[in-house]
Formats: sequence, C-alpha cells, structure tokens
Amino acid sequence: MKKTSGFTLMEIIIVVGIILILAVMGMGSYSIARRAIVMDLETDKLVALLNSTRDESKKTAKCFGIRFAKNSAPRKIHSIYANYVNGCSNEFALVDVEWSKEIVVGEDLTVIFIPPQGAMKLDPEAKTAQIVLNYNGTNSVRTISFNTETGKIEKLTK
Repeated sequence: MKKTSGFTLMEIIIVVGIILILAVMGMGSYSIARRAIVMDLETDKLVALLNSTRDESKKTAKCFGIRFAKNSAPRKIHSIYANYVNGCSNEFALVDVEWSKEIVVGEDLTVIFIPPQGAMKLDPEAKTAQIVLNYNGTNSVRTISFNTETGKIEKLTK
C-alpha cells in the first residue's frame, strides 16, 4: 500500500482561516498604534513650533504667535511691535503651518509672544489656557497647556 504525504484541503482551509483572523486582529491594533503615534508627533511638533516662535519674537522687534481656530489647522501670525506701552499691532499677517489634516483643534485661541523677552499673551485674555487636539473626531486626544505667569508651554500627559 502506497502512503501519501501532504495536507488535506480541510487542513489548508483551517490554517488559512486562522491566519486571516490573526491578520484582521493585527490591523485593528496597528491603526490604534498609528493614531497614537501621529497624535504624539503632531503635539510635540506644535510645542516645538510654539517655543521656536517665542524665540523668534525675542530675536526680532516683531510680535509672533500661533492662532488656533476650531476645526482647522493652526496658523502662524506676526505683527509689528510698537513699544512697551502700545504692544503689538492689531494687524497680523497669517502664515500656514505644515499640519496633519487628520488632527483638529477643539477651540479658538491665539497665543502671542511679545518682544523683547518673548512674554506670552493669550487671546481671549487669560492667565492659563489649554488647547485640545483631536484625531478626526475619535476619542484620541492630546492637550497642550499655556501659563502666561510662568511662560510655560507643555504637553499634558493622558
């Protein structure tokens, strides 16, 4: 009697089914991990942009800042600095910032840095404020906190 070796069709179908189930489970985990990474990178990039914008106001005689508008990308702003008494001009030039279209801002806020020390001013007027970044309407959010008294800009942990 001749002995045959190999797999039956049923065994192959079961193995392929198991592989497909594992692949689908991995795809869900991948998208969640990707979303978290994108959120962290964009938040870190925004904190770095805010700090470099403050440095820019210290080096020049211009007011620089970032304008956050609900459901749109942040925009960099700059205006002429008159003097200590008059402060910044109310006419700001807007510059688009490289920004992921998947991330939206939850509220309106303008952060302005005033030369020569780069003092922070918030509009609407406040001592502290927070910007909440959201990944396309999901529950994946990151928060950036501003404190005008200490000048601190920080990414808050989850």
